[in-house]
Amino acid sequence: MKTSFAEYILSEKQLTSVALFDRLYFERTGFFENAFSHRMARTNPDFYMVFVCVGGKGTLTLGNRNFAISAGDVFFTFPHLPHLYAADENEPWSIYWSHFYAAHPYVPEILKSSAISAEHPVLHIRRFGEIADLSKTIFSDLYKCSAAELMYRQSVFVHMLFKIFTLASSQNKKDPYVSKALEYIHGNPDKYISLDILADKCGVSKYYLSHMFTEQTGVSVKQYILSLRLSNAKFLLESTEKSVTEISQMCGYENSMYFSNAFKKYYGLSPKNYRKSIF
Repeated sequence: MKTSFAEYILSEKQLTSVALFDRLYFERTGFFENAFSHRMARTNPDFYMVFVCVGGKGTLTLGNRNFAISAGDVFFTFPHLPHLYAADENEPWSIYWSHFYAAHPYVPEILKSSAISAEHPVLHIRRFGEIADLSKTIFSDLYKCSAAELMYRQSVFVHMLFKIFTLASSQNKKDPYVSKALEYIHGNPDKYISLDILADKCGVSKYYLSHMFTEQTGVSVKQYILSLRLSNAKFLLESTEKSVTEISQMCGYENSMYFSNAFKKYYGLSPKNYRKSIF
């Protein structure tokens, strides 16, 4: 598997030359292909980040919430909110990313109106190819850019952000039953949840909920819960000293053996061996 990493950080002179974008601009950007062992944590960043995952898988933790990432996802981190992101051990992601600043007061409002927030930082964009192409345009041969070309790349970056905002706004008008189901799933990480239970909690037919949930999230209820539970478990194995039995209960598994088998099938290692591999 070929792994490659490239990053470009704008100099002070270059940042001055793109002052036209002083209220919304990227400061550094990069591409990491097949990012084996990629992991980054920050406790108090002063910038936003936007990521475009063009292959593989990974995880994102914002505050105390965990999110599974896969190819076709766009996701954000936010100023002054602790974050941790990491590539999957078996299928490491390939990602474009940019650190950006948004001093304009309208930007937080636009994020909010697009339903992009710390609670919902991950988007599965239906027209993802457009966003991936724009990311490539921004980054390709950036180190060779003239001042005029750099301003063009900044304008493409702003265009890409607003394209994401527009697509997110149109996609995130979720069916109220799907929204209620997601709220229940994320609010009860330690409970066993099935489609039947969710449908009962939401007061809707399980057939309707199953169809709408898959249409609006891109995965089935079962797949979504599995990915979320095991992503949470992976994070707890990495960041705490709790036992496998305790973690299995915290992630909604009554049987620790069943949890261990599910974790191994998903990540390729048992929980105990996974913990050993990272320390």
